Amino acid sequence: AFELAEKKLVLPQQLELEESWIKALSDEQKQSLIELARRLPPLRQGEVNLQPVQLSRGADGSLRALLLFRNGSTRSLSFEKLPLVLLDAQGEKAAEGLFELAGGLTVRKETSKPWLFIFPRQNLCKEAPDFSRWKVIIPGKA
Repeated sequence: AFELAEKKLVLPQQLELEESWIKALSDEQKQSLIELARRLPPLRQGEVNLQPVQLSRGADGSLRALLLFRNGSTRSLSFEKLPLVLLDAQGEKAAEGLFELAGGLTVRKETSKPWLFIFPRQNLCKEAPDFSRWKVIIPGKA
């Protein structure tokens, strides 16, 4: 997690979905994301974190990481480019990439928003990672 301010707990449980996600997800998948956002512990005011949701391997060998951006700050966050590192259960780098977000990614204040990141096979850093636990970090913000 990285912080923008301090103290007081907030609940960024309001889930925001892009229109394309609303169309693509089933009602069950939407409900699952809503329940996840509700179950997660509150953040301190100003705290922002990336919650791992689902990791899968693509047919092309890529890794597909579904993350929930949780914004406990009092301002919206916008990203045009986002460097990410995928860590395995041992905390070792399994993949990394710089993601250029066409149209940008905006997470409104006190809101959670899911986003899918695909690490191409050439961005994998470890031969046989253990994904029994995993997380994604922004380098320098762990």
